[in-house]
Amino acid sequence: MVLETLFSDFKVSAHVDENEASPSPGPRWAHTFSALHEIGEAYLIGGVTSAKDLSALDESVYCLNLRTLKWEEVETEKGTECGVCSRRAFHTTTQVSDYELVVFGGWTGIKERDNAVYVFNALKREWTFPQISGRTRPEPRQGHSATKINAADIAVYGGWSGESFCDSLYILDTCAWSWTKVETFGISPQLADHTCYMKEWWLHFSGGFGADGENAMTHSLDLVTKEWSEQAESGRTALLDFSLDRIAEVGQSELRIGPYLVRFGGCDVSSGLYEDRNYSNVLEARQIRGGEDAKIPSKATHHNRASSSDVNYGPVQVDLISPRAYHSCTQASKFCVLAYGGRDKAQAFGDLWIIMLPEKIVLDQQAGSKTESRSVEPNEVVLHSRVHPSLLQGTAREERLIERHVARSQITDLVSDLRNSVADKDTNLKLERMNHRNKIEWLKEQIESVQTDLQKLHSYKESLDQVQQLESGEGNEE
Repeated sequence: MVLETLFSDFKVSAHVDENEASPSPGPRWAHTFSALHEIGEAYLIGGVTSAKDLSALDESVYCLNLRTLKWEEVETEKGTECGVCSRRAFHTTTQVSDYELVVFGGWTGIKERDNAVYVFNALKREWTFPQISGRTRPEPRQGHSATKINAADIAVYGGWSGESFCDSLYILDTCAWSWTKVETFGISPQLADHTCYMKEWWLHFSGGFGADGENAMTHSLDLVTKEWSEQAESGRTALLDFSLDRIAEVGQSELRIGPYLVRFGGCDVSSGLYEDRNYSNVLEARQIRGGEDAKIPSKATHHNRASSSDVNYGPVQVDLISPRAYHSCTQASKFCVLAYGGRDKAQAFGDLWIIMLPEKIVLDQQAGSKTESRSVEPNEVVLHSRVHPSLLQGTAREERLIERHVARSQITDLVSDLRNSVADKDTNLKLERMNHRNKIEWLKEQIESVQTDLQKLHSYKESLDQVQQLESGEGNEE
């Protein structure tokens, strides 16, 4: 069941699963939620299940079927190289193929923080623990970012080690399974609970907090020269209030969708305690200015002008959704984003929200896909047949509804044909049984007839023997 409300250019709806037997993930925050478009599924991994107990960690994996919007708790298997990924939160999950997710780091409770790499294969539903090489590995951390920068490499930055904020960049090669620490130049920001996206050959970091409190800047790293730069966030103020200036950007969600960034929620760090922070339900999309995405150029062909961003849609306060942070969002189709869970001052949430994107963002994705290299975020446009109609809009939704109607009609016809076929086979079987019964009765009659004839023959034989004996006796007397 879907309840829809229009907020500015966004349409927001709550998905309510009316099937009480459906194994919903329940309330949780600091988890990850990743859509695998090629197989039409989204996977929710880990998280904290209580707002009052950080040790309430979960190791479960839940699968949301994007065709039916039904949840399933996944029974994962141990891979050949290691066991199941342990319970964790504040970790990152990055898609590396059509059906594989890489999980790194996070808060694990017992060991506090982790720097292990796990790979989840959605087709086999199996965890593996690849053997990683490299002289320098990232220290255990939580609240970091992990961004895919090309087909094989993931850039891991920032986070909290338990003693300090991290300010180093590491590259994980998922083909060779090796770590490389990148030497950078300039002032590298110390950040945790931030967001990161890639445009051209720049990594842009925003939100989060460090030793000096909230981060009000966008920090950009040139992957060619390895130099840092920074600029003030457009539309931000120095006030720690919750007007529509998007000041709440700790624990927010941010998705790169074509030439746009879609952001939702977040909180401030006015207190180190989660229950004393201010939470937001502001939603916005910011268009990314600049050139097209491309392979990282050589220094000879490189320019050092970072892309800028302008606010295009929002910010708008979405009253239908409770203010929250540490939720997780994923793009379910080119038309919409799914948001799950999160927390506020007092509670953790276990709700699933569908956020339909403005029409221009949908159209710009289609236009951008013809000119931009999409190696950063592969498979962002889902085939309509692999998602539920409520995740589509316009003609795509109508086509999907028609497709479902046709499919249901075909299934109904198939079931009817099968029933008729079964009925025909049942009738034929009954006729064959009747024929067999008739044959059995006939055979019984024939057997009885033969037995009667045998008895007669036996009687005739006895009579014949008696006659022969009499004749033999009379001959002897003469």
